[in-house]
Amino acid sequence: MAHATTLAVASEKGGVGKTTVVLNLGLALARRGWRTLVVDTDPQGAISLSLDRDASTSAGLSELADGTASFEEVRVETKVPGLSFVPIGTVHGDSERLGRALDRVVELAADSYDVILFDTASGLGGHTSAVLKRSAQVLVPVQAEPLSLRTLKGTLERLAELREECGLQLLGVVLTMVQSSDPVSLASVQEVWSVLPSRIVFDGFLPRDPAFLKASAYGVPVQMLSRRRPPAVAAVFESLAGEIEDRLGLDIAKEDDVVPLLA
Repeated sequence: MAHATTLAVASEKGGVGKTTVVLNLGLALARRGWRTLVVDTDPQGAISLSLDRDASTSAGLSELADGTASFEEVRVETKVPGLSFVPIGTVHGDSERLGRALDRVVELAADSYDVILFDTASGLGGHTSAVLKRSAQVLVPVQAEPLSLRTLKGTLERLAELREECGLQLLGVVLTMVQSSDPVSLASVQEVWSVLPSRIVFDGFLPRDPAFLKASAYGVPVQMLSRRRPPAVAAVFESLAGEIEDRLGLDIAKEDDVVPLLA
């Protein structure tokens, strides 16, 4: 790809699994061969702390905006080929400052990455609004519970306004924290499928699983909890990444995907 696709993960409500989606989806996309840059735009720095316990004192977006650090200095390479991230840095609550930094990141990373994935703060104003205005697409996690569903209408209305304002496109809605044994959770899933067009809701969903809590405690994607046998739930992100490839129009048939059997 000549230029990176910018994808924000955003939600009006907090605690719906945004950071979990971003971290694990970034890994899944990188493992599928896409050069992926994960950018933490949340002032709380959740994804930065997940990847680097010292991220709160590391240079990041804020320093890039101020010109006190270069893109190369704020970009952190992971052990996974093709997966990098940029921490939030020190934040002073200025969305314009964040916007300048994001413009710089997109400018410098556009030709080196296939996907730039933004983690955002809860809500769709302030910092998150600055991110959405610089994203081509947005993915909305929706927790499978009644309170989360009540915020969905307002979220979609605000995203429709942004579509008119800056061309932001809704990539889709992904259900999170689904409990197959809980009637209330299942009823919430059914409601989402009944009120939204099927083309909007992703087939893949995130179940409520202890593996996610364990991965969060260790600060790693769930896929990396075990070298030999990752938790079965990690497969949901492979499925989700495949759907996102299709919706983003990524070129799956890359020539270097085929590996000859003999040398």
